[in-house]
Amino acid sequence: MELIVRVLACLAEGLGIRATAQVFEVAPHTVLHWLVEAAEQWRAFAAYFFCDLHVKQVQLDELYAVLRELKAGEISDDEALKRLERSPCWVWTAMDPTSKLLVVVDVGTRTLAMAQRVVHQVTQVLAPGYVPLFLTDGFKEYRTAILAHFGSWMQPERRQDRGPMPKPRWMPLPALLYAQVVKSYRRRRLVGVKHRVVFGTQLAIEQVLAACGWTINTAFVERLNLDIRQRVAAIGRRVNTLCQGEASLRDQLILFQVYHNFVLPHASLRQPLAEPMATKGRGSAKVWRPSTPAMAAGLTDHVIDKESCFQLPYSLSKDREFPVYLGDGSHLGGSARGEQDMHGRMTNPDHGALDAYPHIFESACALRCSTNTQGLPSHRLPITPSPNASWHVPGQYSHHRLEGT
Repeated sequence: MELIVRVLACLAEGLGIRATAQVFEVAPHTVLHWLVEAAEQWRAFAAYFFCDLHVKQVQLDELYAVLRELKAGEISDDEALKRLERSPCWVWTAMDPTSKLLVVVDVGTRTLAMAQRVVHQVTQVLAPGYVPLFLTDGFKEYRTAILAHFGSWMQPERRQDRGPMPKPRWMPLPALLYAQVVKSYRRRRLVGVKHRVVFGTQLAIEQVLAACGWTINTAFVERLNLDIRQRVAAIGRRVNTLCQGEASLRDQLILFQVYHNFVLPHASLRQPLAEPMATKGRGSAKVWRPSTPAMAAGLTDHVIDKESCFQLPYSLSKDREFPVYLGDGSHLGGSARGEQDMHGRMTNPDHGALDAYPHIFESACALRCSTNTQGLPSHRLPITPSPNASWHVPGQYSHHRLEGT
């Protein structure tokens, strides 16, 4: 299991699959298999925390992967630019600039349907009735997508005494604020930047941004795009680890999302300590407390180390109703211990590893469940291992609750 953790950590730091396989002297297909198996667990890990978020701002953007044909010199630059708009490897991101939390990352075409999908994913993780400030580039499809999810039917007032009643209209919510940063280019150089208020008023948007000392911008999500290109080898610039497919790219992106939000501390988010903490060496005392985007957003209270994140033995079923036991990580390197019945569940599992990692969710569950069980969905409740817990089988749903949930 230690080898798997190191391999996944190298992938999270931006090393390619073949390079990682060469460093650890394993087959590239083995590294890819570990990545695919672990990606499902990371999606459930992120889904556990990403719910009922209270974010005041959301910045959205999209970036493209380098075309393989252009990299190989098989097509011209003009043809590549024409194919760029319909390239299937556009990476869509949505983040909270205050906490640097990467809320949504997805892959798809640069179309209205994909914009609708990304905005819908944002609404799924927000708290009910919560409407943040949206900031995007000048891509026109964002307007339709945001209005579709944050609007309501309004009955216009009748202006005349006679004639038919005016038809209801779909109008933006009164609390909706949305602004765009429109950039002008000439000969591939930036020549101008304009701010466009789409929904809401300029004063209301400036009041929200004034709390952070900012103006209308998309600088934070653009900086995030640079991190993605540096840490996801499949979409880096001028590299030979080009994107091999949408499914593999999604697996690498979910690895980046979990690593960025829960494992990697950000210097801009660090907090001063009440008292300096002495270090083990002869260096100066420690005066800063490292913080991750998940900590800044209030999702966790500590930095989750790579071992705990990659060895996480618990996850959630796909319906997000309750946690199910995934094992001790043996599903990443081989067959799980025990026997399977006709439904794919483990009948005689070895439960010696159930208590192997009690620290992983202990503080996180205590923080998320500090309000106890009043009004919280079942997937927010504390996780208690039980011998009666069913094993999650990919493609199936689990319908057995753990004890205490």
